[in-house]
Amino acid sequence: MKKLLSIGMIILVAFTFSCGGSSDDPKAVAEDFLKAVAEQDYTKAKELGTETTGQLLSMIEGMASMIPEDQVKADKEDIKSLKMGDVEINGDNAVVYFSTNKKDGDKIDLKKVDGKWKVDMKKEQP
Repeated sequence: MKKLLSIGMIILVAFTFSCGGSSDDPKAVAEDFLKAVAEQDYTKAKELGTETTGQLLSMIEGMASMIPEDQVKADKEDIKSLKMGDVEINGDNAVVYFSTNKKDGDKIDLKKVDGKWKVDMKKEQP
């Protein structure tokens, strides 16, 4: 449960400002996904994720009210320092790296589903 909440907080720390992206570009999908979660737009985030990601987001959404408001504010402030990094594509899988002032070298996994890149969160991240 702590790991799942930690994943949710990492995502919340990732972005605040939105920009349009393309389902053909894993970096744009990752950015849009992270922004949606940071803005607590779980409906949009679920559209950008795999089925497993949608299930995990439902759990995160339920726990979001338990996060102290001062922590949410601090994380949203850190989001402003977000920098997108490299993208590694290996067939139908991709990894997008990003960092903020608090986190350096973090990553998010994506998978191609029906020809579109989708964020692929897993319960147990290494």
